[in-house]
Formats: sequence, C-alpha cells, structure tokens
Amino acid sequence: MSIPLSSHEWKTSLARIHHELGIPALLYSPRDVKLLLITRSIRLFAYGQTTLILALFLKAHGITLKGIGLFMSLTLFGDVVVSLLLTLVADKIGRRRMLAFGALLIAASGTVFAFVGSYWIFVVTAVVGVISPSGNEIGPFRAIEESTIASLVHADERADLFAWYVLLGTLSRALGNLVCGWTVTALQNSGWDPLDSYRIIFLSYSALGITNILITSLLSTRCEDRDQNSKSHAETGPESQPFLDNGSTVDGDGDGVDSQRIPDTPPTPPKPTLLQKLTSLFPHITPQSRGILVKLCLLFGVDSFASGLMPASLITLYFHDTFNFPPGALGTLLQTS
Repeated sequence: MSIPLSSHEWKTSLARIHHELGIPALLYSPRDVKLLLITRSIRLFAYGQTTLILALFLKAHGITLKGIGLFMSLTLFGDVVVSLLLTLVADKIGRRRMLAFGALLIAASGTVFAFVGSYWIFVVTAVVGVISPSGNEIGPFRAIEESTIASLVHADERADLFAWYVLLGTLSRALGNLVCGWTVTALQNSGWDPLDSYRIIFLSYSALGITNILITSLLSTRCEDRDQNSKSHAETGPESQPFLDNGSTVDGDGDGVDSQRIPDTPPTPPKPTLLQKLTSLFPHITPQSRGILVKLCLLFGVDSFASGLMPASLITLYFHDTFNFPPGALGTLLQTS
C-alpha cells in the first residue's frame, strides 16, 4: 500500500517540476526576451495559416502541380540566399532593424498574394519576400533572435529559454493551422468563393507582419551586438584625444608652438580587397569547431532533404484532392500532427 505524500513533499515536488519546466527562467527573463518570444509566436502563427492553404491557393489560380513544385523549390532556394545575406550583415546594420525589415517582408508578401494573380509575380515575391511552404521558420529571424537571447540571459538559463522558444513556436504554428482551416471553412460555407477565402488569410498574414514591426520597435538597444558597438566606439576614440600631449611647451611669444617635433601621420593602411571584404562577413571558426559544424550541416541537410520531399502544403493538397477533406478538417489534421 502506497504512503500518501505530505504537504511538504507535495510542495517540494511541485517546486522541482516548476524549475525543471523552466518556468522561472521564462517569468524572470528580460523584457526584450519576452518581446522576442511574442514576435516568434506571432510569426509562426502566420506561417501556420498560409502553409495550410498555399498549395490550394496556387491550384485555384489554375497552376499545375509541376508549377506548384517549381514555386516551392525556388522559394526555398531564394530563402537560403536572402537569409544568409541578411544574417551576415545583421550586426552591422542592427539586429532590430533587420527583424523589422523581415517583418516588413512578411507584410509585403501577404499583400501581394492577396491582390495579385500572376504566377511569376508569386514566385518573385516568395523568393525575395517571406513565404513558408512547409510552415517552418524561414528568413533571418531565428539566427538573429537566438543570438540575441543568448546575449541577454545567463548561460544557465539559455537551455530553458531556447526550449520555450521552440515550444511556443510549434504551438503557435499548430494554432495557425487550426484557425486558418476553420476560418476558410466558415467563409466558404457562408457563400464565399474559395479563392477569396484564401485571400483573407493572406491579408491576415500581412496584418500579423505589421504587428511584428510594431512589437520589434519596442526592443531596447541591449539587443544589439555589444562587440560591434564597442568596435565602432573604439574607432572614434582617438579623435577625442588632444593634439598636443602633456609634454608640449609654449615658446616665449605665446604662439603655442611645441618645442618637440610633432610626430608624422601614420601611414594609411591598404584598402582591403573584395575577397577580404567578403571573408570578413563570415565569423571566425576554429578548426575544432569547423569539423563539428560540417557534421551538423550534413546531418541537417539530409533531414531537410527528406522533409522537402513532402512539405506540409503538398500534404494538404493531397488530402484535399484524394479524400475531399475540407479546410477545417485539414487544419485539425495538421494541428494534431
């Protein structure tokens, strides 16, 4: 027969569970961290909405399966290039500015998809803008946000906050699937044309991008790269030093002429070549870390290749065409999975 736990043991167990779940790290995290978690949740909610109806939307425009596949491939290839470029220059331009610019791309992409009907305009918008065929994170956001969170919190709290970062994003994406599915179903049951009901989702996508722009504007300067700021400050430091040192003397006429010889101006360093400018954009990685990085890249590459064979957008199209699933049921299916 089991012995019931005392009240003290219950409190101890609950406190331990509370700590293991990382709730204190979340509650007492800096304000900027909470804002980044909110923008991440809103963004993944928006991705979850458009992922559910993206392939259905393209098919409603008369685009073939081959064209839909080409659209998704070009979208992901373009995302790789754009995300890499934006991430590399994020610390030089400013992390908050890059996050706001990414949110602006979300708003612009949603607006174009809502009001334009040209296939190639869709392709260009998806390549240059932010549209997620799979519902996963795209754009420069994750790299910037994770590095910012890591710089804002203590090392002991990073694992807990990164776990919440992933969990909140996953839950938000699932909620986006569910809300989108039943919203589209309700609109179509009210007599809306399917294409018009999909356009409402893209307008919502655009509105969520604007919301993230406003939230990003609330981030403080603590989010910026401190090393970059200190480097900029150091570059302007010598200009504040006096021209004459303490050992200077004034002649009898009071002209303020230094009796010592003024040192010559140091030679101007040679201008860096184009290759040096490009390599300076990449972070310095030690040989030991480089080997681990290559292995991780290969591992994630295989995983991403397998995921690319069946993106969520094509899965929804398959169930819709094969089993005649309505959007609401599709949203529930993706939300559950």
